[in-house]
Amino acid sequence: MKYVKHLITAACAALIVTTGVLQAGDVKPGDKGQQGEKHEKQDKDKKGDAKEAKGDKQDDRAIIHSQRWSYPLDTCPVSGEKLEAKPTEFVVNGRMVRTCCGDCKAQVMKDPSEVFKKLDAAVIAAQKSTYPMKTCAISGKELDDKAIDYVFGTRLVRLENREAVAMFMKDPAAAMAKVDEAYIKAQLASYPLKKCVVGGEELGGMGEPVNKLYGTTLVRFCCAGCIKSFEKEPTKYLKEIAEARKTPPSKS
Repeated sequence: MKYVKHLITAACAALIVTTGVLQAGDVKPGDKGQQGEKHEKQDKDKKGDAKEAKGDKQDDRAIIHSQRWSYPLDTCPVSGEKLEAKPTEFVVNGRMVRTCCGDCKAQVMKDPSEVFKKLDAAVIAAQKSTYPMKTCAISGKELDDKAIDYVFGTRLVRLENREAVAMFMKDPAAAMAKVDEAYIKAQLASYPLKKCVVGGEELGGMGEPVNKLYGTTLVRFCCAGCIKSFEKEPTKYLKEIAEARKTPPSKS
C-alpha cells in the first residue's frame, strides 16, 4: 500500500513539472510577451521624445540665430532692467525674447502677449524709417497710408492689407527674401567700406564679394570664409561698419 502511495505522489509531481514546462514552452524563442512588448514600447517612446526635444532645441537655436541681429530691445521687457552681456535668450511661439533672468522668462512663457506688443512697437520704431520697399511684398501694389506694419520675428514687413498678411503667412520666406533683396540693393551704393571688415582684403579682389544681410544691415565679405569669423564677434564688426558710415567719404 505504501508503495502505491509513493507511485501516486511521484506521478503527481511529474505531472506538475510537465505542466509547468508546457506552459513555459508556450512562449516561443524570440517572443517578448506582453511585458516585453510594453517595455519596448516605452523605450521607443522615450527615444522619440528625446529626438523631438533635440529637434526643438535645434529649431530654437536657428530662430535665435536668425532674429538676434535685429532684436530691438536692450532692456528686459518684463523688469525694465538693462540687459547684460549674456541675457537669458529663448523662443516663444516662434519668436526670440531676451530677459534679464529666469524669473522674467517664466512670466513671459506664461503669457507673452504684452511682451510681444513691446517687441512689435520697438521693431516698427527701429526699422520703419529705413524700410526699403514702397510696394507690398505680396501684391506688389503701391503702399499707402492704410498699409499694415507687420512684425515677423524681429523684422518689419509692410503689407497692403489684411488679405496680404494672410497670404504672407502662407509663405513668409518668399516675401522676406524680397525685403532682404531690397535692403541689400538700397545699401550697396552707400556701403562705407572698400575692404572686407574681417579679412581686410579689397572687396572684389578675390572675386565677386559676398553680400549678406544681418537683420537690416548689409555686410560685404571678400569671401564666404570670413562669415564664420564675423559671426564669432558680430558686435565688433557691426560697430566698425556703423562708425564708417558716420565718417564722411574722402574726396581724394
